[in-house]
Amino acid sequence: LILRTPRGVSVDFRPGPGAAIGIVFGAFRSNGKEHFLGTGERARVDLRRTEVPLKVWAECASSKPAPFFLSPRGYGVLIGSNAIGRLGFPYATGDAHCELGTEPCEIASGRPLVQACLKAPRLRYEVMAGTPEQIIRTASAVLGRSPLPPRSAFELVKWRDQVSGESELFDDVHRLRGAGIPVGWVILDNPWELGRCAGSLRFDPASFPDPRSMIARLHRAGVRLMLWVSPYAEVGCAAPYARDALIGTGEYQAIDLTNREARNTFEGRLQDLVTLGVDGFKADRGDEIDFERTTLADGRGDDCVAHDRPEAGG
Repeated sequence: LILRTPRGVSVDFRPGPGAAIGIVFGAFRSNGKEHFLGTGERARVDLRRTEVPLKVWAECASSKPAPFFLSPRGYGVLIGSNAIGRLGFPYATGDAHCELGTEPCEIASGRPLVQACLKAPRLRYEVMAGTPEQIIRTASAVLGRSPLPPRSAFELVKWRDQVSGESELFDDVHRLRGAGIPVGWVILDNPWELGRCAGSLRFDPASFPDPRSMIARLHRAGVRLMLWVSPYAEVGCAAPYARDALIGTGEYQAIDLTNREARNTFEGRLQDLVTLGVDGFKADRGDEIDFERTTLADGRGDDCVAHDRPEAGG
């Protein structure tokens, strides 16, 4: 089904009733000389000759993928799905370092094509016309634009890998202020939690015996506090989660946040930290598990996200 839209053209390939489709593929020709931008956070800007995974997984170098790209030739493509897959750009040479499970969703190498392979029963995308600026404006209107962050988000943030206690935290503030550097935030990175290991979302009393007073003192100095957090619990520590709410093996195990009890505990402990005065969180390590191969409380990992976004192509 091909329809004209106010933004360009929408294309929708869907099987007939009863068809069992697990992977869809689409491609169109390119002149081989054009350049491509987009698909989320990548190690390079120009995507020509590359193949990129649409999968959140650090081992794929794909921590923040996005099913959108544009060409300076005057068009952009927004795929109406969050399904796992791959995109290939003209004369792609392959992506041997990223596995996509038992169904690899392959892209043909060395072809003058733009290709899309998705692990989904439907392929839906919209082609938007205009300059790169116009296309980004159009696509962001469909996807939703981020609000302007508060002024504090633009202030200088001081981070050190480990802080042994309150004195080091304030030492950073005093040294920067003494040098005339207007620090606005300090980050307490891992480890700051109970037992000096991740998972409890509670301050370690040996290092931070009175976190409420410490935070209030920072605020009086005009500095905000940010904490490192992750969706992990360190085995053997005081993590408040049932064993069936943890995923994986080894020292660090992920918290299954589709498990209602685990999610309520996680969110409740974050709220407790906010009540203490914590101003923000550095959310880390959410891209380190291959959820495609994982069974969660709400089902398979690759089924726990909506495959289709009704806005695209609408």
